[in-house]
Amino acid sequence: MKISTTTADIANVFGDEFAFRMIKDAGFDAVDYGYFENAMLDRDDYTDFAAEQKRLLEKYSLVCGQTHAPYSFRYGDKMDVGCKEYARIVRSIEMSAVLGASDVVVHSIGVSDGVDEFAYNLEFYKSLIPVCERTGVRIAIENLFYSPRITVVIRTRLQALSYSAFGGERPRFIPINLRPPLAKII
Repeated sequence: MKISTTTADIANVFGDEFAFRMIKDAGFDAVDYGYFENAMLDRDDYTDFAAEQKRLLEKYSLVCGQTHAPYSFRYGDKMDVGCKEYARIVRSIEMSAVLGASDVVVHSIGVSDGVDEFAYNLEFYKSLIPVCERTGVRIAIENLFYSPRITVVIRTRLQALSYSAFGGERPRFIPINLRPPLAKII
């Protein structure tokens, strides 16, 4: 078992290397790397940047257990890499693979009144299947904005989708619920 913590708050203040050293010195074995800074996702050399982060993790004998994609994609944004917010999610998945993370947390999308929340989110998550297949990274679904219906429905249907769409292989979607202070992967 590895004990992990997020890099987001520490890295935002002190930078990644200092954060990795602090995390290791505090006794952690792994990190949840947060892709919340758009500058790293908008770089032309974003995979080289991720490779440097991987080198720093190795320097401090840490592994990246999972990452967090940015959650700036909004209802109505286009689900293609021509949309900057969507492209950032795709890049965060690609960067996760470079870091060696098996999972990336991608938050569900809030919708307007009268819009089928499940159908919209299913379309959104299905649009990410090609990059998941290409990179081998799974999507972990975290309901930051708790909705009982979407929690149950997306968890159940995406588990079925994961197993059937990939011929019984390792699922590409791992639904999680955030119940402070712990997140539980099911």
